[in-house]
Amino acid sequence: MGNRGINDDYFLGDVALLNNNFKQFYVPRFPYIFNLEYVIGNDECFQPTCGKVNLLSKNSNFNTYFGKNPVAVTISNNHTLDYGDEGVASTKRVLNDKHIGIIEANRYWYDKQTCMMSYSCVGSMFDKNNLFAFTKDKCERSIKTAIEEGAKSIIVFMHWELNINHMLVRNKLNWAIG
Repeated sequence: MGNRGINDDYFLGDVALLNNNFKQFYVPRFPYIFNLEYVIGNDECFQPTCGKVNLLSKNSNFNTYFGKNPVAVTISNNHTLDYGDEGVASTKRVLNDKHIGIIEANRYWYDKQTCMMSYSCVGSMFDKNNLFAFTKDKCERSIKTAIEEGAKSIIVFMHWELNINHMLVRNKLNWAIG
């Protein structure tokens, strides 16, 4: 990461660019982090998850959309499992090949003092292994462990998904700010 610090990077929101019609997408000239709202694959024959909108984009489109400056992406959202475990593995493989950090429920160390993690509030509907879904206990344990490991700053990305269940989200929001 060089001499860059967390204050030198920018945080974008949800991004899902799925075809070449988005060549005009503004690609920041500075390092940034965003929530990747789709699965990245090539010619793999992924089986889409039934009962939901499934988002997939080819690996070759990634640099066209995002340039060279994504530092990391969060992948804990309602589209991470659109194409099952194979889609998750493909997405992680592409991101690792491009040396882009992956922020998920596990701790991602941005630098020696800054730890990041991300969760999806309703991702458990399709998350059989509970990899990305938010639970208060899981989040609190991760934060406690990050502090024990020396984190001075902890950034938790929440994918709230307000359109699904307002009461569920309100309870989690109350916990987050309380």
